Amino acid sequence: MFCRGAGDGDVDGEDGADDPQLAIASEILPPILELLPNLKSSDPKESAAAAAEMVSLTNNTSTEEDTLVGRSGALEVLGQVLSKGNEEGRVSAASALANLIANSDANKKSIIAMPEVIPAILNVSLVSEKGAAVSARALLNLVSNKEAVLLLCRLDGAIGRDSEKSAS
Repeated sequence: MFCRGAGDGDVDGEDGADDPQLAIASEILPPILELLPNLKSSDPKESAAAAAEMVSLTNNTSTEEDTLVGRSGALEVLGQVLSKGNEEGRVSAASALANLIANSDANKKSIIAMPEVIPAILNVSLVSEKGAAVSARALLNLVSNKEAVLLLCRLDGAIGRDSEKSAS
């Protein structure tokens, strides 16, 4: 795992200087990992609160931090909240995903590999005005990836398989 325990060296000192991912992980991952069980909760209010906290934690993260969070399993769990949570949880999960895919191509590819997530993001736009804005931001962040654009077009029926091959 990326995090160090007590006595394993100071990530801000000489030991952490050689491994910038370790320093990043030591700051961002512990609070994210603490939230994952709450995101998985069967209580919609608890998962919604955890998703809202995830939005706060991922609001100003770097590309490297976003990618590490994506590798932690958070994308999959947020996808579950997005698909099955209450309205507040779905909007917050979409917002957290929008934050995590904004600059991370690895996270965009992970989202593309989860076929249920993009339709769920689209459905968030029907929840409320805030949901529509969050959905638009998530989709805008996603469409900088060609594979995501093609997937979105297929969902809407705008591009068939023949057109897709010629676009490659």
